[in-house]
Amino acid sequence: MFLLLLALAFAAVSPAAAAVRITQGQQGVAIEINGEPFTTLNFGKQAGKPFLHPLRTASGKIITRGYPVEPQPGEEAGLPHQVGIWMGHQGLNGVDYWEVDPSARPGRKVGSVVLRNVTGIEQGVDRGSITFVADWVDPEGVAVVAENRTMAFSVGPEDSRIIDIDFRIESRQRVSIADRTGGILGLRLGAAFAEINGGRPRIFSGDAGSDGVTGKRSPWLDYMTIMKGERIGVLIMDHPRNHNFPTRWKVRTYASIFATPFGELDYYSDAPLKGPSPKTARDAGVTLDKGEQMRFRYRIVIHSSTFDIDQAWRDFCEVLWEKR
Repeated sequence: MFLLLLALAFAAVSPAAAAVRITQGQQGVAIEINGEPFTTLNFGKQAGKPFLHPLRTASGKIITRGYPVEPQPGEEAGLPHQVGIWMGHQGLNGVDYWEVDPSARPGRKVGSVVLRNVTGIEQGVDRGSITFVADWVDPEGVAVVAENRTMAFSVGPEDSRIIDIDFRIESRQRVSIADRTGGILGLRLGAAFAEINGGRPRIFSGDAGSDGVTGKRSPWLDYMTIMKGERIGVLIMDHPRNHNFPTRWKVRTYASIFATPFGELDYYSDAPLKGPSPKTARDAGVTLDKGEQMRFRYRIVIHSSTFDIDQAWRDFCEVLWEKR
């Protein structure tokens, strides 16, 4: 009896293991943590690309902008391609796979990222993942790049929410990836993160604010705000093996965030937002021959104000990506 009571008491004070459940539907894949919705991978053809939306904190607060999927009262419209978390590039063989809404800039060559198949779903205690393949299709309907992406979801320290992205592209023909600041990873947070409402991004160097961080290199960027009395942070980490590490960041006051490993020239040709002008420039674009690959890895953490970013960065660098 004593042992039974001791076990019950221990269970009462011990944190329960987090169950990650993943359910595939016709237009997307739903991710739940501890029986509560966390996010959805949307891949309907009308979207022009796969994207994660909405994103929630452990307490259930939605941190991404609703527009254009679920517009909210008083929410800023415009830039419909900036929805949740998405991936793409603004200039691949002269075609835009970043702003995939043709109405945004008439006259552009606009492609689409078309999900071909969900090849794997894993779920269990503390971690679940989705793997899918997609084609980057040009305006003539030709698939020029094959994408293989795994997105893993887990619970981290202090009940944080972690998204790991392992993103590979393989060229099906010779492709030129231009030096552009649109790509490769984008996030659009909600109005509570806008700087006019108290949101504040910062990077490893201590530089802060959109003017202070845009164009700067950093292995991570953290964006904090207060939403309905809760202090919330969104941390984005760039893996040391990624192209042009540490990445430059492009951040706007309305809480859009781009990790721009192919972006160099724009930061030299434009007047600097803050600080001295760079002295030299080099083109960060690349050319891939048919069959060549590139790989990018990122980690995004939705966390509290007491979260240890330095430890999170060390943990991220120790992940055995090659075995996953």
